Amino acid sequence: MIRKSVLLLAAIFLLNIQNFAQTNCDSLFMNAIHIQQIKQYEVAISKYSAYMQVCTSYMSEAYLNRGFCYYTIGQKKKASEDFKSAFEVSEDKSTTMNGFAGFFLHKEAYDTLFNICKSLVSIDSANSDAYFYMARCKWLARLKILKLNNVDDYATDTALQSHLKDEIMFYYDKAIYLDSIKNWELYTSRPDSIAWSDENSHCDYYVSRAFFEQNFLNDRDAGNALKDFETAMMIHPTIEEYEYAAYVARYLGQNEKACKYIQQWAIMTPFPPNNDLNSNPFKKKEIADKFCKEMASN
Repeated sequence: MIRKSVLLLAAIFLLNIQNFAQTNCDSLFMNAIHIQQIKQYEVAISKYSAYMQVCTSYMSEAYLNRGFCYYTIGQKKKASEDFKSAFEVSEDKSTTMNGFAGFFLHKEAYDTLFNICKSLVSIDSANSDAYFYMARCKWLARLKILKLNNVDDYATDTALQSHLKDEIMFYYDKAIYLDSIKNWELYTSRPDSIAWSDENSHCDYYVSRAFFEQNFLNDRDAGNALKDFETAMMIHPTIEEYEYAAYVARYLGQNEKACKYIQQWAIMTPFPPNNDLNSNPFKKKEIADKFCKEMASN
């Protein structure tokens, strides 16, 4: 009985040490985040570095945040090394990928993000998110140039026509292909109620490719865009998908389908609600009815 009591006390003592260590690590991590948020980046770097020496949890997040600090103060090589490390140790690579992708997209650092994704593909060639962001980077970088030059007809852009359109489509196609290998059976077999509530699917792959395709205003690209919007609706329906699908279908002369989609748009409410047109059911109903009436009269 005495031996059992001693063993129990030892186990409790060890558990308390572990709990204290975890609490201490959590405190160190939150302190580093706070210092980063008040833009003391050099201090935050030292805090994250110290954290990594003694703690094992949140390692991916620590590398990611330290990388953001390095990047912000201009040490881009060290930032790139940290982003690579964050991805390597991550237990949820998609979340990690979206973390630094959101950072660089916000900063419009498209070339930087593209190169990071290209590097990550060499580590994980089946990472669909990396290919998706490579496509986004190439298109957004070119779109920025087109807007600066006041080019509205993207079909006339020589870079897009000579090679860039095909390159962007290659990355989108690769992302969708890799995602389909993993998830297509799931997407096509589950009930609609699950699709409506699924926030983690890759319907954005199809939506983004559809937006890219519809820029070229020809029947082939518009037809492909409509298929992509419809696939996105199957995977995870959103109010925007129905709206854009309606206008693409009308462009293609598929009036019955266009009316069906715009009427579905009219009865949907965004979540969370906002103050734009999508949250005004009465105005939307009026627009949808007019939309269908105009097509019927043509």
